[in-house]
Amino acid sequence: MAPTDKNAAPAPCENEAPNNPLILRTALVIAVIGASGAFQAYTQKTALGSLLVHGSAVLSATLALVYFLDRRYSRNASWPVFMLLIAAGVPATSWYWSTLPRNSVVAGIVIVCLAITGIMVARELTFPVRVRTVAVTLLVLLVLSLMVVVLDPSTGIDVDTRTVAYRGIFTHKNTLGRMAAIEVVLVAVMLMLPDVKRIPWVAALAVAGIVLFEARSQTSLVAAGIALATVLALKCLRRTPNARLASTVIIGLYIGVSGAMKVLGPDVAALLSRDVTLTGRLHLWTVSEYYAEQRPLLGWGFGSVWAPDSVVGQMIRSKLSFPATSAHNGMLDIRLQIGWIGFLLLLAGYYLLLNTALGRARSRTEYIAVVAIMVLVFSMDLTESTLFFGAMWLIAWVFLAPYGPSTYRSHSAGNAELSIRRGRAYGFAPERRGGQ
Repeated sequence: MAPTDKNAAPAPCENEAPNNPLILRTALVIAVIGASGAFQAYTQKTALGSLLVHGSAVLSATLALVYFLDRRYSRNASWPVFMLLIAAGVPATSWYWSTLPRNSVVAGIVIVCLAITGIMVARELTFPVRVRTVAVTLLVLLVLSLMVVVLDPSTGIDVDTRTVAYRGIFTHKNTLGRMAAIEVVLVAVMLMLPDVKRIPWVAALAVAGIVLFEARSQTSLVAAGIALATVLALKCLRRTPNARLASTVIIGLYIGVSGAMKVLGPDVAALLSRDVTLTGRLHLWTVSEYYAEQRPLLGWGFGSVWAPDSVVGQMIRSKLSFPATSAHNGMLDIRLQIGWIGFLLLLAGYYLLLNTALGRARSRTEYIAVVAIMVLVFSMDLTESTLFFGAMWLIAWVFLAPYGPSTYRSHSAGNAELSIRRGRAYGFAPERRGGQ
């Protein structure tokens, strides 16, 4: 007997709408803003600056966990009280972290919180919703940065001995450049989704391109170019590589090119019109390599090498003519901190994530986007240490964590159309209307 209206189950509230849980999207927005380092140009010398980064990571992870553990949060009377407890506890926690003599514990907790948020987001939100949410959030940050450059140039413009560049609401031009590069790739993905309004996203691409150029961050500019070239190449191919081959090639190229940067440095410098030392990086890599070989297996400690009170960090800086805050090469920096064992475990984890994410891609567009995002992450890491940078770490988990249920699974992207025609259980699902 069909249920009557009186006995029918109540309709789900807006927060519980399929593929659009409001609270989880809020957590993602908070995490992106905090992980990007936005607004720290105004608060970098105050406790609020620490709160924006560390507190946002804890808050977003807590929201994601609460959503995952209690699907009835919207009807839970204790939810507002719980939110107040979070608001009261985060500043105290942030203050406690800032009093620690080293930032190893802080860095570890923050990246774990960002990973938790990424896992929950990947599990519950569809790929188009994730792309749109992150892209809109970054677009707002870029527009605010342009406004700060115009209204408050003393804060919004970064001036050094080499160039005058935009930094907006961020502490450094390179940070703004990274956010603009991520936005360029995500907007390119949005333009590939079906039934997307093209004009607003083309305008967003123009804004991201202007910011990327004016930030004068050549690493971000080159990385965005490589990622976009990857997108075009995969779009032109009739059969894209299977997940295992693509993952092996991406990880292998990262190891090979990153390891050869000391040899390729002069050529890269000439290509980018930099000095022959690649702005001091060649000497920095030589010194950092020497200290990495002193503790090859486990390194000097995660997050502690470049701390102000770090002995090894002081020894490295004493041999340089500039105050280095990283090794400016992710592979070398990771070896310095967690050694070869940690580096190989990290790459093994990335390989498994990438392989599974590509294998579970539900459309050709999603497959191309995952490859492009990973190429962007690794390309930035060649001359900057960004693999553990908050925003890059979060982006990797949001778009690679393949823990959600997958109705359509494929062994490769290349056989997608053939699989659909033959009616097999695996293979990409056709692109749905509205990008869902």
